[in-house]
Amino acid sequence: MTALPQPKYKVNDRVRIRHVLKTSNRYVIINGKPVESQRRKGIIKEITLKKNKCGAKIPHYQVLWDHQSRPCLISQHRIELENEVS
Repeated sequence: MTALPQPKYKVNDRVRIRHVLKTSNRYVIINGKPVESQRRKGIIKEITLKKNKCGAKIPHYQVLWDHQSRPCLISQHRIELENEVS
C-alpha cells in the first residue's frame, strides 16, 4: 500500500509563481531596457490530487490570482509561499 503525498501548502495560503533558473521569463523589455517582470501572486482555494502518466498522485491547487475572477489549476512544484526567500 502506497502512502498518499501530503500537500505542501494549505487552503488560504498566499503563494506566488516560482522562478527557476534562467528558463523563466524573469525580464521583459520596456523602452529598450530589461525590467524584472512581476510575479503572479494569489490565494489557494482548493487542493486536489491528480494522477500523472505513471499513476502517482500529485497535489494540484486551485489558485485565485490577484486581479482575476476565476481560479486556475496549478501543480505544487510551480508555486512557493509568497514570504519565502528565493
